[in-house]
Amino acid sequence: LLYKFLGYTRMDIMCLGAIGAYLFYSKNKLLKLIYRKELQIISWLVLFYSIIYMPLHFYSFIDRELNAIFYLIIILNVSTNPNSIISLENRTMNFIGKISYGIYVYHMIVIFIISSILTSQNFSLNHFIAYPIVLFFTILIAWISYKYFESPFLKIKNKYSIIKSSNTSQSTTT
Repeated sequence: LLYKFLGYTRMDIMCLGAIGAYLFYSKNKLLKLIYRKELQIISWLVLFYSIIYMPLHFYSFIDRELNAIFYLIIILNVSTNPNSIISLENRTMNFIGKISYGIYVYHMIVIFIISSILTSQNFSLNHFIAYPIVLFFTILIAWISYKYFESPFLKIKNKYSIIKSSNTSQSTTT
């Protein structure tokens, strides 16, 4: 029953993320190990292997957790390690970050539409063709949404948001 609960909710994976946050904020000594270049390289290789072929598989009951540990190592390095072997601070990643909400919202819709179009035209769903098409249109639609829909709302939000600051210059005189 516990295994089913963890399997459905992925609560155990989220707890690994919380452990990673604890390690960082408590400046735990394990970070020295996590920040090692060798472990970063292994973690990136596991990620690429998982994308190209399949996630690591040893024993079914720990596969997700084992893979999540490698991904946690990557996340901790790119987000907190100034000497990370891969930096995500660049124009492309900043652009993807800006439109990421649109990517999240529209991705499944684009997959549905593209697969419907390809199958209605009797194209075989070759992944080498479908993936780049879906990626291109997802990014395009997310960018259009950001530019013409999200940005105006963000400007309105900034115009009406109240910035609260503490008044440190108050003095009490009696």
